[in-house]
Amino acid sequence: MPTEVAKSGETDANESQKAVSTSKLTSRDDASVDEATTGVAYWEKRRAEWLQESSKPRSEAANGDNGPGSRARARLEALLAAPLAEEDDMIWNDSVSGIWKGLSRGDRLKKNLPLPVLIKILRGAWLRDGTWPRNLPIPADDPNDMAIPEPPSRGQQWLNGTNAR
Repeated sequence: MPTEVAKSGETDANESQKAVSTSKLTSRDDASVDEATTGVAYWEKRRAEWLQESSKPRSEAANGDNGPGSRARARLEALLAAPLAEEDDMIWNDSVSGIWKGLSRGDRLKKNLPLPVLIKILRGAWLRDGTWPRNLPIPADDPNDMAIPEPPSRGQQWLNGTNAR
């Protein structure tokens, strides 16, 4: 009798595992093929949206604080607009460190911020933790610098010694 119970328990576990697998497959099948949600195409789409300055009012502006027209966001952008603002401890301690602490904990931003503002926040944090040396110059802004490089061919990987096995 105990063997039958064990077999029955195994069967129940296998059936529930199959149900989970099926639900995962179903959810993937339901997704539209045209909508890119991963990979290079998705990254390029999101990057273009992020870098685009839009004159259209966004929902976060309608909701109140921290949208493109909010006083808090305007203040943050004004603080970080100064040259080398991310190196200024007064600016960092005033408001930027709080944003960084949330991001470093894995918190999501309540409202979107422009990519250049986030880059300054990241650089400010890296300066303080020693990841970015203070005497290292900041590269000039060049939209082409953000392009995704083409992966090397298998032959090129072999020549560079970066072939993965």
